[in-house]
Amino acid sequence: MTDARPVDQGLGTDALIDALPCGLVSLTDEGSIVLVNATLLAMLGYGREEVEGRHVEMLLTVAGR
Repeated sequence: MTDARPVDQGLGTDALIDALPCGLVSLTDEGSIVLVNATLLAMLGYGREEVEGRHVEMLLTVAGR
C-alpha cells in the first residue's frame, strides 16, 4: 500500500504556493490583494510589490470590471 499524503520536501507554505502551476490570488473581504503566487505574477508581468496591498480591480481588464 502506498502513502497518499504529500511528501514534505522542506518547502514552506509560501514556496509551495509559488510552485503551483496555476495562478492564485488571495483577497481580503474588501478586495485588497494579500497574497499572489509567482505563477500569476509571471502570467501578468507584475512584481509582487506592485500587486500586494492593491485592489483586485487592478488585475482586471476594463471590460472585466
